[in-house]
Amino acid sequence: MGLVYLQKQKIMINKMFISLITLFLVLIFASCKEEGFKLEGKANLVDKCEYAMLFTFDANDRILSVDTTDIKNGTFEFSGKEYLSNYSVVSIGNYPNTVLSAEVILEKGTIKLEMDTAYYKIGGTKFNDLHQSYIDSINLYNEKIIQAFDEGYNDKRKEYVKMRNDFQFNFIKNNILNVVGKKVFMDDLYSFFYDPLCEIMELADDEIKLNKEVLKELDYRKKEEERLKNAEKWRGVEFTDFTLTSVNGKPTKISDLYG
Repeated sequence: MGLVYLQKQKIMINKMFISLITLFLVLIFASCKEEGFKLEGKANLVDKCEYAMLFTFDANDRILSVDTTDIKNGTFEFSGKEYLSNYSVVSIGNYPNTVLSAEVILEKGTIKLEMDTAYYKIGGTKFNDLHQSYIDSINLYNEKIIQAFDEGYNDKRKEYVKMRNDFQFNFIKNNILNVVGKKVFMDDLYSFFYDPLCEIMELADDEIKLNKEVLKELDYRKKEEERLKNAEKWRGVEFTDFTLTSVNGKPTKISDLYG
C-alpha cells in the first residue's frame, strides 16, 4: 500500500515538474517574441518583382545586414530582433526598372508599411508613427510654401518657411534622445546656425556629442559666427576710396563702381 502511494506521489511530482518546465519555456518564448519586430508590407508594384530586401545599417551608415523575403500578391513580411541603433531600409526592384524604397525603424511590435512609386507610409509602433507624423507635417508645410510661391505671395511664403523651420527645430530638440530625432538632426545637420546647433547639442547624448561629423560642423559654424560678428562691426563705416588700373589700362576709383 505504501509503495503504491509513493509511486503516485512520484508521478504527481514528475507531472508538476514537467508542467513547470513547460510554463518556463512558454514564458521564455513569449519574452523573446515580444522583443522582436514583425513588419507587414504592401507594395503597389509597377514592374514584376518576386522579392523584397531589408537593409540594416550601423551608426556610420554602413550596411550591417541584408535580408530577403518573397512577395506574394503584393504583400511581404519580415521579422526579427528589435534594432534601434539606426534606420533600416526596405527596397523592392532593381535599376533600371522601378525601385521602391522606404525607411523603417525595426521596433518591437507589428510594423505596417505601404509602398508606392510616389510615397510610402509607415506606422504601427511608437517610433514609426512618430517618423510618419514628422514626414506628413514637413510635406504639408512644403506644399503651403510651394503654393504661396506659385501665387506670388512672397511674405506668406517666408512665413511658412519660418513655421516649417521652427517646427523642425522643436521636433529635433524634443526627440534628440531617440532614433527619430537623431536621424532628422543628422539629415539636416548643415542647415543650422551656431546658436541653434549649440542648443541641440546641450540636450543630446554622447552618441551625438562625440560624433566627428557633428563636431566638425560645430567648429565650422563657430568660426563662421565669429567671422560674421567681425564683419558686422564694419557696417556703416565709410570706406577709404582709392584708384586701381583696369585691364584696359584705365584708372578706376572704387567709388566709381559703387551702386
